[in-house]
Amino acid sequence: MQLAEIRTQKHTMAALQATIDTVFDSKPRKSDQSYDFNDPIQKLDVQIEQFAYPGSPAILSDLSFSIEAGRHTKLAGPSGAGKSTLMALIMGVVQGKDARVCFNGVDGSSLSPAWRSRHVLLVDQKPKWFAMSMLDNITLGDSFSKAQIDEVIHACVLEDVLKEHSNAIHELSQGQAQRVSIARMLLRQPDVLILDEPISALDERTVALFLPRLKAYAQQHSITLLISSHNEAVDALCAQTIELKKT
Repeated sequence: MQLAEIRTQKHTMAALQATIDTVFDSKPRKSDQSYDFNDPIQKLDVQIEQFAYPGSPAILSDLSFSIEAGRHTKLAGPSGAGKSTLMALIMGVVQGKDARVCFNGVDGSSLSPAWRSRHVLLVDQKPKWFAMSMLDNITLGDSFSKAQIDEVIHACVLEDVLKEHSNAIHELSQGQAQRVSIARMLLRQPDVLILDEPISALDERTVALFLPRLKAYAQQHSITLLISSHNEAVDALCAQTIELKKT
């Protein structure tokens, strides 16, 4: 799963190297030994006094919110308001001294890449697929039962795509690639799944099928969704909205 996370998530070179080191180092971090590695995330807390990239003005400031398990949350705001930066902070790709992200009360900066790759996953705006069958694109060589795979294919409205691409994939539409990437992460059943504009390339019919199925799958497998989207259709899926504004 960690190798799948390496191949399918956006990282800075430093974060990528840290993840690779974790894959080949079986010794847990000292900070990881203070709690059960497998404990699910019951609460995610974000407190940001201010965050800015070096040499740039502040992107996020005076932001504080919590997400409890099962409480799907929409992340909204205009372009440039810091949605991508906030997702990067939650993923641990970037850090700031005045930006704190906690999982079950534990500061995320003390948690290892191995822990994150088990509990928190991301599907970004640039979905990734490889020159192999659609099933291999979803499983990435890991072992899952037919029932597990069939369930996630249904959740992501991929039945017709599977028939078309039972062999190696050479081309997918943007919407198909989005759903393949989402299925890949749903199958791994993280505690928190962050989706960046997951329906931006889907037609209305597919959106109407996909969102209820996504909600049902997340509920069945105790996955909490954080969805960045400009689409109001996502509102029906989410229990709360975090509205970001340009600083």
